[in-house]
Amino acid sequence: MDMIIKRENFNLFVNKLANGVKQADSYNDMCFSTSEVMRARALREVLDEFIERVEAAGYCPFKTMNKLMKPYGQWVQGEKIKGLKQQIDSNIHIDMSQFQQALHYCEEQWDILKKKAN
Repeated sequence: MDMIIKRENFNLFVNKLANGVKQADSYNDMCFSTSEVMRARALREVLDEFIERVEAAGYCPFKTMNKLMKPYGQWVQGEKIKGLKQQIDSNIHIDMSQFQQALHYCEEQWDILKKKAN
């Protein structure tokens, strides 16, 4: 999974992250391990951090991410933020490499999803 987010991989990164959060959140409430809960919490924090970084980079997370995340039951709460870019352009550059361990789970879940689709 690419850890440097640019225009070319933004959509795929958001899809993988949203799917990973969905899968991590789907543990059985009646029978779960603490590692499952910790994974879900960690991925939720990564998603929140990515949303903050998208906004800090000058892009509206609501407009740039919601359509990509909704198929996975995820969304950015709030409204369109005026003054921020409404579309991803070639200037975006977000480094998510510090979250490589948590994002590895997203990559695994994406591979499983793609195998099921075939």
